[in-house]
Amino acid sequence: MNPHEATIRRNRYLEALYRYGFMTLVYLIDEYEKDQNYEECEIIFSAIMQHNKYLNQNHPTKYNDEAKEYFKKAFAEFGLTGDVAVKNLLYYAEETKKMVNETMLTK
Repeated sequence: MNPHEATIRRNRYLEALYRYGFMTLVYLIDEYEKDQNYEECEIIFSAIMQHNKYLNQNHPTKYNDEAKEYFKKAFAEFGLTGDVAVKNLLYYAEETKKMVNETMLTK
């Protein structure tokens, strides 16, 4: 993948982060790691790190119990449980994949 394409993909992942939340991207990193698609993991990781730096935050980048607890705390700060987001996580992940891949098809 050329650097321009990687940048476009990273930007689409950033859009997905704002639309569906960081947990979707963390989930996708885990999924792509299992498929040994490390190039895509690196692009997603880059999007999360760019977001973290820009907002001076430190979102998790591994899909594990610690990330899930962080996710719940983020919702709790707004008086929410995050149950709907968790329930929709697989849908959000698929929508993110479509969004990224459709961008590349139009290039």
